Amino acid sequence: MLKFVSAVVLFASSWSIAPDKTDVAKEAGFKQVYARENITLHERPIVNRYGVDVREVKAVFTARSSSAVVVEMLRNADKGIQWNIGAGAYDVLNNEKHTWVTYIEYDLPWPLNDHDAVLRHSLVEKGNIIEVAIESVDDVLPLKKGAERMEQVQGKWTIRSLGFDVVEISYQVSTKPSAVPRLITDPIVHYQMTKSMSALRELLEQTTI
Repeated sequence: MLKFVSAVVLFASSWSIAPDKTDVAKEAGFKQVYARENITLHERPIVNRYGVDVREVKAVFTARSSSAVVVEMLRNADKGIQWNIGAGAYDVLNNEKHTWVTYIEYDLPWPLNDHDAVLRHSLVEKGNIIEVAIESVDDVLPLKKGAERMEQVQGKWTIRSLGFDVVEISYQVSTKPSAVPRLITDPIVHYQMTKSMSALRELLEQTTI
């Protein structure tokens, strides 16, 4: 069930909206929906590049680390399986300086089919900010027999250096809407997504800058 939860965390499609006054929420309509362990979660409705109405989710937190360490953590398969709570597999493919592909697999309980995601990452530096765009790709790996591929995934990591070995990290993502009722997913999404971001922060702060 934990692995099912993790898939819901990354790609669930509907949350309730609560008012918020933070700077990140003011960015094109984001509203805060949850806060735990100094991590805030936000959401907004958007139309994705496929013309589908979806929910975009955004997590924001700070860590004692550097931008370079964060990037290396995102492209490290051994670390990825540790902070991506509930993932059954996490592999990094085509690992180049500014682009790489991750493969994430979720072994879901019966009667659901297993799910996987193949995500291309594209890195761009903008002064003290590094952005890593994310999009799903279907031509890199064949679909595993008996699995369903997560579709229409798009988003980005934004890593901003605040100085004094502190970075602000935001992760935002949307995907093809889920059929799982939000009454079931919302509390799980709030808790499990913050646990993944908290695990990432812990790994970052254990890594020498």
